[in-house]
Amino acid sequence: MRDESQRFPEAPPAGTPPGAARLWLTLTRDPVLIAERRGRWSWPWALGGTLLGAVLVLMLIQQGDTLQLWLAARTATRGLYVAAQEPNVILLPGNPYTFLTLALFGLSLIGAALVLTALHGRPPGTVWRLHGQGSVALFMKVAGAFLLIGLLGYAIESWRTPSSFRLRSEFGAVYWASFAAGIVVIALQTLGEEMIFRGYLLRVWGAVLPLRSLIVGLLVIGFTLLHTLNTDFRTDFVFNFIWFVATEILYYWLLFRTGSLTTTWGLHFANNLISMMLVVTVPGSVPDMALVVYADPVLAAGGSRLASPMAYVEMMIGMALIVGLLAWRRSPFYVAAAPLPSEPPLPPASQPDALPADTPVA
Repeated sequence: MRDESQRFPEAPPAGTPPGAARLWLTLTRDPVLIAERRGRWSWPWALGGTLLGAVLVLMLIQQGDTLQLWLAARTATRGLYVAAQEPNVILLPGNPYTFLTLALFGLSLIGAALVLTALHGRPPGTVWRLHGQGSVALFMKVAGAFLLIGLLGYAIESWRTPSSFRLRSEFGAVYWASFAAGIVVIALQTLGEEMIFRGYLLRVWGAVLPLRSLIVGLLVIGFTLLHTLNTDFRTDFVFNFIWFVATEILYYWLLFRTGSLTTTWGLHFANNLISMMLVVTVPGSVPDMALVVYADPVLAAGGSRLASPMAYVEMMIGMALIVGLLAWRRSPFYVAAAPLPSEPPLPPASQPDALPADTPVA
């Protein structure tokens, strides 16, 4: 007999517009999440895998720190290693440990996500996608759209308050080598976070609780709370919390549209590339790696953007423009919506018994 708990929800009413149909799916049992009921998906496996994942990540991070200590001792660079452990120190040109720490963190998350996916009886490669397919082209389109809108926003702000921006004055071989390394490190860090949260946790807990609004809401809050430990986050805590939740909703919209982590990875990578290397905002962040330093006049004066209506308008316009570039069919950054998974056919054993063709009918 077929397990009725795995059946897909009834379809939206006939004639429902596509946009309304997708909204309907967020309020009921979601076929995308129900389709994740493969392998070992029940709640004991989800809970056990989550706890094991936390332990595994911590162990891998600890091993990475041990590796760095070994390298520091072997290469007589303990001073650089110690400097890299200072709070809020990240991506300092000429200090390889500030890059290695972030790279090992990303690799730890990637390794844990692959191991946990296999533990649940799924091929590790399935961690990349839900109901869609990924590609380099998708990654480049999404990252390009975010970079375009993000940098355009800073360009407009530099026209309004040019004194708040300072272009880097010192370049050289060490800086450009560090810049290239920074791109790789940010790619690893963002990929690791995507694989753990949207590649693993969303899938295993979404199978257990196939209610899109509920599971996405829980993951958005959890992911945001973890980032409250960052110094730049605490600089304007409440506003940054709101901004972070809003951007996470954008990420999940894109994930369920395309069914691929390639796209959310592109957004995440572009966001971190801007904030960590291209245009670094102070106070709150270390500007050593920045091409451009932006001294936020509100934060510099000890204020907050929480009560500024313009800050919310800019946030909404920026996100609307990104959505438009990705959803408008004529846009060079357009990404198509992946088809929703269809309900699998009933297995032969559960089909109603049929009379043989030559059975006489009374």
